[in-house]
Amino acid sequence: MFMIFVSPYQLSTVMKNVLLISPDTGLADSVRANLLSLNIALNVLPSSDNVFTHLRNNRPDLVMIDFILQDINGGGLCHQIKCDPELHDLPVVLLSEFPGLKRFSTKFGCNLILNKPLDMNAVMKILDGRQVAA
Repeated sequence: MFMIFVSPYQLSTVMKNVLLISPDTGLADSVRANLLSLNIALNVLPSSDNVFTHLRNNRPDLVMIDFILQDINGGGLCHQIKCDPELHDLPVVLLSEFPGLKRFSTKFGCNLILNKPLDMNAVMKILDGRQVAA
């Protein structure tokens, strides 16, 4: 007898969409591989340029922001998104290599701060609506 695990994302007819804002191509490749295996689309922006236009036009199910960006820190960008009346309800996850950053989650307004390397199970919980607080 064989048991086959079927992800709930593979059963869904509507593809979820994640936006990753990060200059780290290795991170983007890793996240893309994990999400594509679950039928989840990933869009990547290497900087905060045009991020608000992208968010309004594409309305992702989840926004993941690398804390270290070239033009602004991810916490500041998260705060701007959460202060925007049209975008404040988007789930935003900050990605960091700094374990002490979690204590600032309320200041940034993010839903969660994940340390690198990423725990993709935590990302899936957010997409599933099961984990929404830092």
